[in-house]
Amino acid sequence: MTARLHRLDECEKFRKYIGGSMLGPDAPSFDPRKPKMLISKAIELEHAEKDRDKAIQSGVTDLSEYEEKIKKFKQELDAMFGGNESSSSGQGCGSCSCTAENYGMKAFTRDLRAKFKGLDDIYVWHALCGAWGGVRPDATHLNSKVIPCKVSPGLDGTMTDLAVVKIVEGGIGLVHPDQAEDFYDSMHSYLANVGITGVKVDVIHTLEYISDEFGGRVDLAKAYYKGLSSSLSKNFKGSGLISSMQQCNDFFFLGTDQISMGRVGDDFWFQDPNGDPMGVYWLQGVHMIHCAYNSMWMGQIIQPDWDMFQSDHLCAKFHAGSRAICGGPVYVSDSVGGHDFDLIKKLVYPDGTIPRCQYFALPTRDCIFKNPLFDQKTILKIWNFNKVTIYPLYALLFRQLLFWAWKNHDLNRESNVDERSKKLQMRWTQINPSSSRTLI
Repeated sequence: MTARLHRLDECEKFRKYIGGSMLGPDAPSFDPRKPKMLISKAIELEHAEKDRDKAIQSGVTDLSEYEEKIKKFKQELDAMFGGNESSSSGQGCGSCSCTAENYGMKAFTRDLRAKFKGLDDIYVWHALCGAWGGVRPDATHLNSKVIPCKVSPGLDGTMTDLAVVKIVEGGIGLVHPDQAEDFYDSMHSYLANVGITGVKVDVIHTLEYISDEFGGRVDLAKAYYKGLSSSLSKNFKGSGLISSMQQCNDFFFLGTDQISMGRVGDDFWFQDPNGDPMGVYWLQGVHMIHCAYNSMWMGQIIQPDWDMFQSDHLCAKFHAGSRAICGGPVYVSDSVGGHDFDLIKKLVYPDGTIPRCQYFALPTRDCIFKNPLFDQKTILKIWNFNKVTIYPLYALLFRQLLFWAWKNHDLNRESNVDERSKKLQMRWTQINPSSSRTLI
């Protein structure tokens, strides 16, 4: 999260891709377990660093044991990132000036469309300021300078967030606002030329941290959103953007000139990196409650986006039900090969069209001023309209299920997902003996 963008075209790994590599019999292999393994190892590293920091605060002088542990985790993480790349994609021109049609990202996007015939769009992630840490000074033709971050008292008084901690730790390499339009067009025009049709812009809230030198957050935001909007119109048909971490005044006043959709909750987390005494059930319910209540006011300005989910997650069906009624996009963040197609097919028509509700989902009237997370009596209920009738979705005795999951830790240790599903269904039947509803 402290990395800075150091080039505006594709990286060496993409430049070395040879067209046709993924289409032949010797296509590069991919381990679908690897993304979660990387995340788990990164969590171990984060906990080790926190333990060291606590030791420093408590007056410990010999930190060698902590440092050795951190070093070990970093080495293991680096080794996992390196991986074993197939020789079919490990060759190529390797030159940043290579324009051959059969190499690089252009060949890669062409192969993706050849392999997946119904693929309409390919998006690329970047942060509002380039990467999490902005743009590296003197690495591009742009005038970039690392600006120390100043967190507002309001934000500083909320829960500690690793993303914010890391941004503050490294500062942001900010491209001068006079070059904001050039900055976005330099990235987006290159991407559009190699077959990319849109971008996911993340970390949108960061301008307020670094605005003092540039006339305040209003002037800085005006320059950046003007540049972003201009580039979207020029390169991505005006609307090829998914926004994330955009719940700030700047975005709602200025970004919505060109962007009609925005996230109304935190990221989908398949697990809590800090541990969760109630297992995965609590965290997934929190996500849906945040999205439902935030939609009440954000939905007056943008189309609420409830974020992706993983179709092979333990609570995937719970998420799928909420996405079906949310009225926003329905999309998944599955690892390659980690899909539950039976579940996904229930959310779309055979041609891939999504039967989206007409509006955005809202809590029912009796839930509006309640707290389903903590009052131990309220059941979250959300509703929407489709073209036929009102579509209600009750968050099936969310409170009782959470309490039961907390009381039965053996459930969280079950390795067999089907067994856990059966236990949840049995508990639902015990609570509602007259109900014929299938919970999972």
